[in-house]
Amino acid sequence: MRFSIRRDVSFASYAPDLSGLDGIPIELALPYKLEDFLAGMDRLDDLAAFVLSHNIIVNSVHAPQGRLSDEAFMSWALPTVQFAERVGAHVVVFHPESTAKTNRINLQVIALANLKRLKREASVTVAIETFGNAKRVLTPEEVIERGLPLILDTSHLFVRRIFEVIEAYHSGIVGVHLSEMRYDDEAGHDLPHLPVESYGIEVLEALRAKDWSGNVTLEYLPQFHDQLIPDRTTLEELFASQLDNPSPPVQPPSLEDIIAAKKAERERLRKLPFEEKIILVEKMRKHLEPLFARHDKDSWVMPEKAFFAGVSRHRSEKTGFRWCYLFPNGRKVYFNTKEEGDALLDAEIG
Repeated sequence: MRFSIRRDVSFASYAPDLSGLDGIPIELALPYKLEDFLAGMDRLDDLAAFVLSHNIIVNSVHAPQGRLSDEAFMSWALPTVQFAERVGAHVVVFHPESTAKTNRINLQVIALANLKRLKREASVTVAIETFGNAKRVLTPEEVIERGLPLILDTSHLFVRRIFEVIEAYHSGIVGVHLSEMRYDDEAGHDLPHLPVESYGIEVLEALRAKDWSGNVTLEYLPQFHDQLIPDRTTLEELFASQLDNPSPPVQPPSLEDIIAAKKAERERLRKLPFEEKIILVEKMRKHLEPLFARHDKDSWVMPEKAFFAGVSRHRSEKTGFRWCYLFPNGRKVYFNTKEEGDALLDAEIG
């Protein structure tokens, strides 16, 4: 498992955009808007030269937000792929655009043909990012069904669906955009691309259990960019070293040895002086608090049906309640626990 951070780059300011990396691998995100990319496309060679001359490590490149079904797809996608090849990236990430439901299948046929043509021209991997919206020209399920390389974005899918994708298609995941979607106190509602604190760790654990060893890119909102490098260092220590430098296998203890060790430990604890027992309990509490915090009630995510119905979750302004659900018609319902909220949703929207 390798760890990178995302860096957005403008053709007008790529030198400061790429400063302060000091050997940190990145996903280099080209200008977001296609019109900005096209306007500065003649500077791709300059950007590539800058990256190479400053020894910037580029694991992947994020393409601009063009349409996969665009008739002019190759006019911007091919230069993007060629740039990725020049800077040594292994993967180019593309977003599947939203489409009108009535024309989605026709546009999907065009998009697949465009991708097939691009792959014939490319030595790098052309990958599609996951989005949960069923109007996307390619949904995660359709990417999996067609065996296309996939980028798993953990802020674009509901938590349950993330783990379903890992279980069904871990061998086809060529990269992960890691962040979390949860309630943010300052914003007052759920936000995507928040720093990894809870289920993001569990995503990495699930991938490690599948012996997955791809690239993980941390992708946070701008106000959390100061956490990218420290978080990457921490996650690399937790996951990369364990995979890249595995310990030699150790012979497991026998059942008799395990039982004997447990009996000896119970006897040792029983004989401890009372004061030492109090200290031990306090140490255990401090150790367990972070684990319990990973499953804090504030970190739960609304059911999918609530999002689809246009319901949003907010801190309650009403005394005696922690939360409220705001419905599209302006109606509010108040509650304290996830279980109460689920019951209210069932009553309101079934």
